[in-house]
Amino acid sequence: MAGGLAMEVFEAGASDLPSLAHHLRRSAIGPRIQSASPAPPRGAFSCACHRRLVLRFRLANCHQPPPFTTQNRMSTLRGYSNLSYEQSDVTSGNCSMGTLMSDCCFCYTTDKYYFLPTLLSAAQARRHISKGKADVLILGFDFQPQDKKFLQQIAAEYDVRVQFHDRREIGNLPIYMARHFLDAILDKRYGNVIHIDGDTQIHADIDPLIEAPLPSGRIFAAPDPMALLCGEPDRLSRKTTAYLRSIGLSSGIAARYINSGVFRVARSDLKAIDQEIQKLCERNLAQYVFTEQDAMNVAFGDRISLISLKWNYPAFFTNFEYNGLRDVHIKHFMSNPRPWHGPFIPWGKAGYSPYTDIISAHPHLKDFYRPMPRRTVVRYMIQQRAKRFLDSRIWQTGAIANKIVEFEKHAAV
Repeated sequence: MAGGLAMEVFEAGASDLPSLAHHLRRSAIGPRIQSASPAPPRGAFSCACHRRLVLRFRLANCHQPPPFTTQNRMSTLRGYSNLSYEQSDVTSGNCSMGTLMSDCCFCYTTDKYYFLPTLLSAAQARRHISKGKADVLILGFDFQPQDKKFLQQIAAEYDVRVQFHDRREIGNLPIYMARHFLDAILDKRYGNVIHIDGDTQIHADIDPLIEAPLPSGRIFAAPDPMALLCGEPDRLSRKTTAYLRSIGLSSGIAARYINSGVFRVARSDLKAIDQEIQKLCERNLAQYVFTEQDAMNVAFGDRISLISLKWNYPAFFTNFEYNGLRDVHIKHFMSNPRPWHGPFIPWGKAGYSPYTDIISAHPHLKDFYRPMPRRTVVRYMIQQRAKRFLDSRIWQTGAIANKIVEFEKHAAV
């Protein structure tokens, strides 16, 4: 946050602080801030600030996964065979009960400390996908044996399947790499795969994304906000463009840079995609600020068919109004704070309450919620107000609005 602006924003929003604290104390999640479950092991879940470049890109505190070395871990993975649905030990609780209904998989990958928001998003997805169009599946890693059965039972109430896997199946790599091991994990009958991040909320019909024709050898994904900055004259945009060029993206590909939070791929292409991204991360991860997302753009930039931003809508865009972008289907909360942390702007109580509701309905889920200290809640409330003001000077411009119109005009779906 710009230091000179902080006090002005604090004065403007100070009257809201007591009401927020009161709301948190009374909410289903707030009381657990004091009686929190033990902190996760070091490296299991990391929320920290990126270096200055990332802060400028995201204009917020971003979730930065822990660094890892792939040289030895990738080699261990190659000895593991595919674990299909039929091969899973159903009686031991490794896989949800039931019969697969569709050849399309709408799937999430998560660990313990993202299970709560992931389950909420999956339950919303199930409501917005027509019966038989797709299975909604959560792939969980590093869960305790005693937790598996009751989590599957809760998910089954929302018609969501849960499979649990060992971290060794992804070479002991961080959870954000799991999305690029789907070919080795998913049942072979899935011919159409959509991966989605758990820090999302689903607001409208998903069927068009499932049904749209996907050309062979291509990926469906939406532009990242960084793509909108490319080629603009301001200092942030110049830094963004310079970084994307430094990782090997041409100007044309940089201007189409995609976010990996939602993507669709044909199963026939999935193995090649997974292998290429794994190889790039093994060789170049140290230079990738946005980890596997950078690798995805480097590997397949010219083979990505852009879809509408409504399928991966940056949550902070809610602060603004773009005539060329309406009817949001999937909202993606790309940086901290996120809506399960509190009723912050721009989502407010409407975005926060679904998480308190699901915990109220299933109190055992409190063990899968990682609460935020109150001093951090206050800091984020101030930050969000400052961020909205600062962001408006970057994102609420005619140039950005025109780029959005062009993206939407040519979107594949």
